[in-house]
Amino acid sequence: MMSFSVQAKATPTMADNALFSYGATTLYVPQLSLQQYKTTELWKKFSSITIKGDANNDGVVNADDVTEPANAIVHKPSCKYVFNSADMNGDGVVDIQDLTQLVNLLTEK
Repeated sequence: MMSFSVQAKATPTMADNALFSYGATTLYVPQLSLQQYKTTELWKKFSSITIKGDANNDGVVNADDVTEPANAIVHKPSCKYVFNSADMNGDGVVDIQDLTQLVNLLTEK
């Protein structure tokens, strides 16, 4: 399983769906079904879908993504760096704990 975060384009109403009452939601889906979620009408209401761990925003979580949070930790992030994807534990800080979680995720594959 992998996770990705989504953000609503506008403040939704409860009539839309209870899920939309939150500004950001983490959804866990099988990796191979990500594209299906991105094209489903329900998810088109969201302005962005970021994949947890995809720190270079290429649509795949792989070893290339380790470089981005490592560079951010030493205050040299690249223009491809995606903070929300690199913040693996969701604590609002990208640090060695996030890097460790990303490496653990990659070694589980």
